[in-house]
Amino acid sequence: MESGKMTLCLPSFKKGSLVNSWLRGTSGMRSQDYITGLKLRFGVIETRSQKWRGRTPQNPDALLCRHCGHSSGHRETAADVSQKCLVTQASIIQRHNKISGDDVYKPDLILIKDDTAHNIDVAVPWEKGTNMHEIHERKTTKYAQLTEDVKALFGVQNCTVGAIVIGARSSWCTSNDRSLKACGLPKKFKRLLCRCFSVCQKIF
Repeated sequence: MESGKMTLCLPSFKKGSLVNSWLRGTSGMRSQDYITGLKLRFGVIETRSQKWRGRTPQNPDALLCRHCGHSSGHRETAADVSQKCLVTQASIIQRHNKISGDDVYKPDLILIKDDTAHNIDVAVPWEKGTNMHEIHERKTTKYAQLTEDVKALFGVQNCTVGAIVIGARSSWCTSNDRSLKACGLPKKFKRLLCRCFSVCQKIF
């Protein structure tokens, strides 16, 4: 049940003033996005699995993802729609490639400040069963090999490598703090990044 998934995710949000800051009101958010965000956070977004919570349909297909279920066999849950659905994933990948091209080793962001380039890659995983620090480390290790290329391309002396990992329901990976500090970005920028989970809301 999706409510059970929410219980497992509670440590990601408990006592997190930053990741819960958007709950105080709709400032900077559309009312519709705010409501969808609440549903996502508390595991009550309208999916087929949520509709049949605690019951078993006579036809098992009633639980399958309405977009890709018959080909993938995936049940329609919030995690599936935002992360694994073959239809929504195709849209996400297509959008990403339009921005960064098809190169697997092309980072999402390169910020230039003074004589330093900051190589940043972004990930938005689903919180359940996810080691966000591991994802952060994997991203950082992957793009460290581009350091010399980035320095040559932008004509700078220094290059830092980092990552920003934010959960699909706005949980914050504390390893991000190192990346933001290296870029010289203020603390209030973290709050803005946590609000970026509205991109996930639009899938629903």
